Amino acid sequence: MTSWVALLLVCLVAPDTESPGPPDKLQQPLAACQSAQVAPDATISACRALLRFRGLDRGDLAATFFDLGRGYDLKGDIDHAIENYSAAIKLEPQFAWAYYNRGRLYYARGDYALAVADNDAALRFGPDDASALNNRGIAWLGEGNLGRAIADFDGAIRLSPGLPAARYNRGFAYFRQSRFDAAVADFSEALRLAPEDAGALGARGAARLQEREDRDAIEDFDRAIAIEPGNAALYALRGAAWFDSGDSARAIADFDHAIALDPNDNDAFDRRGVAFETQGDHQRAIADFDRAIRLRPDDTRALNDRAVAWDEAARASPVP
Repeated sequence: MTSWVALLLVCLVAPDTESPGPPDKLQQPLAACQSAQVAPDATISACRALLRFRGLDRGDLAATFFDLGRGYDLKGDIDHAIENYSAAIKLEPQFAWAYYNRGRLYYARGDYALAVADNDAALRFGPDDASALNNRGIAWLGEGNLGRAIADFDGAIRLSPGLPAARYNRGFAYFRQSRFDAAVADFSEALRLAPEDAGALGARGAARLQEREDRDAIEDFDRAIAIEPGNAALYALRGAAWFDSGDSARAIADFDHAIALDPNDNDAFDRRGVAFETQGDHQRAIADFDRAIRLRPDDTRALNDRAVAWDEAARASPVP
């Protein structure tokens, strides 16, 4: 269950990159370097051309490195983006937006302590900003510090009550604390602000499932799957809800979908094996537990489930 919820909740919302105002030199390449309307490769090419010009002052150089980082950022090249945001910060140590964007990328790379530090700097050198508080809260989540994460999400919500990301992320923090009723409330508010957010629907369904509200959870998963029919985690979560409500056949059908979409999901194999075992189909259950263990040899739950299935299969076999 935890891994499926993580698939839904880890991809937390961060605002788009932003650029400072353009310097007044080299307007044509600057327009391409700083424009959000051109392809990332065109941005990178234009910014590189600007860096070859020797007449840029320190502020212009910082802005150009920032925009070169933005081009790599939009292209998904995290390492080169961080390298160029760092160059901008070296030139302008109080460049709040460069810290903001670099911090977001440190989070994406799993460097949570660095992400916290960069968002600290963004808040120190820039105005109080709900997005920066939101992003620092995300980084605290990565560090496992739920209290500080919630405090930052609280601050983001005070500054910007209409920011769905902060509600969604605080809901995730409450979920991690097993405060499922509070999580449901935050996910519901996020959905009021952004009704077609499949992640928030799936997250609320997961929290409702923990509260034993199986039917409400299934309704959330139905809506989420209608929006994102290719999301394996949603099928796996709905399968768990069907199983908890006593419908092993529907549970197996949903686990089938989840496995077809993500054949490396050991939890889905284990859960489907449990559903087969409930139906008395020991051999198919054992086959699923075998697959779950091959995917994750240290999965103690699957190892225990297989041992139980072996025992039940032996009991069911006729004595010669």
